[in-house]
Amino acid sequence: MRTKNQNTTVFKGGKVLKENNKNTKTLGSLKPNSQLTPQKKFQPGKLALKEIRKYQQTTDLVVRKAPFKRLVKNILQGFEKGDTFRFQQSSFTQLQTAYEYFMVSVLEDALRLTIHAKRKTLFGDDIKLIYRIKHARDFDVNMTN
Repeated sequence: MRTKNQNTTVFKGGKVLKENNKNTKTLGSLKPNSQLTPQKKFQPGKLALKEIRKYQQTTDLVVRKAPFKRLVKNILQGFEKGDTFRFQQSSFTQLQTAYEYFMVSVLEDALRLTIHAKRKTLFGDDIKLIYRIKHARDFDVNMTN
């Protein structure tokens, strides 16, 4: 069920139009219920650049807290059966901060490798190579896939 102020999208003649259901008064007269305004379309890659700038300006965590907490608890269940672990909220925040810092450093190095290869596209193989060079002996994980 739609609410009074909910917006809908209308397709007309191949164009996407946004319909506002707001009743507004202008100079003593009422505008019609459906006022159509064209929805802004971005060029390919513009939204990605806008999102990058947004995340570069903030220091907030990017990974959501609940899925990260579930991941940590799931990993800890595999260590010892029968033991229960209890965490403070601040410890999860510190783990998440360290995880995001680690991921940013891996992606920065992979981007340097991509630029060195004179490409503009970051491949999964770049990340695997960086992981093998810098971090494989630390974690001893087989990443042959």
